[in-house]
Amino acid sequence: MRVDQHVSLLEKSVLTLFTPFQEFADQIADFITGKLDSRRETRNMKEELKRMREKVQSHDRIVFQLREQMRENARLRELLGLKPAPGWNMELAEVIGRSRRFGDDLLVINKGSRDGIKADLGVICDQGVVGVVWQVAPFSSKLMTLRNPSAVIAAMVEQTGYFDAYSVGTGTLSGKLENYPNFESIQAGQRVLTSGMDSLFPKGLAIGTVSSSSKTRQMFQKVDLVFKVDFSRLEEVMVLLPGPSQELPEGESK
Repeated sequence: MRVDQHVSLLEKSVLTLFTPFQEFADQIADFITGKLDSRRETRNMKEELKRMREKVQSHDRIVFQLREQMRENARLRELLGLKPAPGWNMELAEVIGRSRRFGDDLLVINKGSRDGIKADLGVICDQGVVGVVWQVAPFSSKLMTLRNPSAVIAAMVEQTGYFDAYSVGTGTLSGKLENYPNFESIQAGQRVLTSGMDSLFPKGLAIGTVSSSSKTRQMFQKVDLVFKVDFSRLEEVMVLLPGPSQELPEGESK
């Protein structure tokens, strides 16, 4: 019985001595376990947040693509809604490249000789005249826009009816109306259209608007234009293909 009592007292003493340490150790263990659980929870939350961000980004991409498709469909409806003038056909093309240097203003389209495209064909969009086909490859073509100094388009002033003038690019955002005589009236705001005299375009397509004019000591006035088309936003165009009534017999030139 003494041994039992002695052991019991020893156990009680040990328990009394080490209980605070045990409780402290349990607290440390609980703290570490809590930290580990918190880290796991934080890691899980970060992973879930990453997945949510990826879903949001994917959703944003889908929304952007849908909006682009809607804008493209709207543009195509406007282009396809254009009715070619009698004796003309049209070929839809996508703008796939741009180049502006040394005054040249060029566009590249995804249609070429395999699609019936040739040099010196007129190009338009729903806003009006874009320019002229310059170089042709099998699957693509380069266009000179109206801003190009080498782009010369037969033009007329809508309000006066004078049709023996020319729209000429300057390499900038504006152009000039040349060969417009001093004796003809002209005012800012009047519309400049194609006259059809160069066989590149049918008559009556929008080129631009007169921004200023002044008479000179020479035969012709100085007339500045603002082009109708916003060339920086072009994504699709129509290439004008002359029908049989517009084609000249072989051996004749325009």
